[in-house]
Amino acid sequence: MPRSTGTEAIKELEAHVGARLLVRTTRRVSPTLEGQAYYERCVALLRELEEVEVSLRDGTPHGLVRVGAPGAFARHFLTPALPALLKHNPRLQMRLVPTGQTVDPVREGIDCVLHMGSPKDSTLVGKQVALLDVVTCASPTYLREYGIPSAPDELERQHQMVGYLSSTTGCHFPLSFQRAGRVHTLFLPARVSVVEDDTRVSMAKLGFGLAQIPRYQVTRELESGQLVQVLADYPAPRLPVFLLYPHKNPQSPRVRAALDWIAATLAGSVETKTVARAA
Repeated sequence: MPRSTGTEAIKELEAHVGARLLVRTTRRVSPTLEGQAYYERCVALLRELEEVEVSLRDGTPHGLVRVGAPGAFARHFLTPALPALLKHNPRLQMRLVPTGQTVDPVREGIDCVLHMGSPKDSTLVGKQVALLDVVTCASPTYLREYGIPSAPDELERQHQMVGYLSSTTGCHFPLSFQRAGRVHTLFLPARVSVVEDDTRVSMAKLGFGLAQIPRYQVTRELESGQLVQVLADYPAPRLPVFLLYPHKNPQSPRVRAALDWIAATLAGSVETKTVARAA
């Protein structure tokens, strides 16, 4: 359409919604925060409308579903089960999006996300779907130099940890131990700090300190002796896994298929203790 027609259409739309949607300069046009949010929500609504129309025609999952999950978790639990999902749903497409500690599904266009730990975003809904065993471990080299602790009380005197930083606060996560039905936490000196799971495993293998890591991430290292579990009598609390999505009642067949598949995959794994279905 002519530029003048488009400009007039935008003005009418801004008047209709009661907010400025675009910022105009002599060189460029860019969306305001309100304009970006309005655009993202409209795209989502149009996508849902298309999916509803498809489902009314045949009722089968159809189209692209975007699932966010930490890379190591997706590689270990989801990708092995992916061929069966796509074989059973030939019109479904799957995009696995690697995520960090925090993710905004709406802004990043993700239909559902697997989140490690209790979620902080109250705008998302979902359910806890699994609990992961967490082990306290260190390399043989580290344990030869600093000794093998027999109780958490010994740690503050001579030990250090591989620092694991929160991407939101920039602070270290503490080490946590269960004793007599209570959870005790402590911080140790950290000469090396990381924000990624794979890097944390690597730093522990290199002897930079104790680390508390989900068992599935270090199974091979524990079996090969590259890492050694310590303080098994004082286990770390299990790590909850939540399946989150932006909408309270996702009716899309493609999203429903993904939610059911993830819940069934985690329920069938020997490495997780599934506590609830995702739906």
